[in-house]
Amino acid sequence: MAAVNQYFDSTAALKAINRVRMLHGVVNVSDIAAADGRALDQVFLVGSAFAGKRNDNAWPRKHHVVSSDYTHWRKAMEFLFPNNLQLPQPLCEWIITSDAEWIDNWDWFLSV
Repeated sequence: MAAVNQYFDSTAALKAINRVRMLHGVVNVSDIAAADGRALDQVFLVGSAFAGKRNDNAWPRKHHVVSSDYTHWRKAMEFLFPNNLQLPQPLCEWIITSDAEWIDNWDWFLSV
């Protein structure tokens, strides 16, 4: 949000972006980056909550999001991922001991 705050000066836009951020449970850019750390994971552009779980925290709290909130969110994503939704500098490589660790610790889906 600190980076987005530099680009948006409207309080209403920042609140809209924050509602979508909280709906998806985003805390860090790595939470919305693709597995290669180079681009935005496209699942975060759709108008529904991310079905996975990227952290075990009880926050950020989820808020009701309206479709106009996604307009501001998409603009924020274009700002953070400026080159066709690519990061200007990729995230650092994952430090894992085995491929199994990657698979075991990726998204945990809630059973219904």
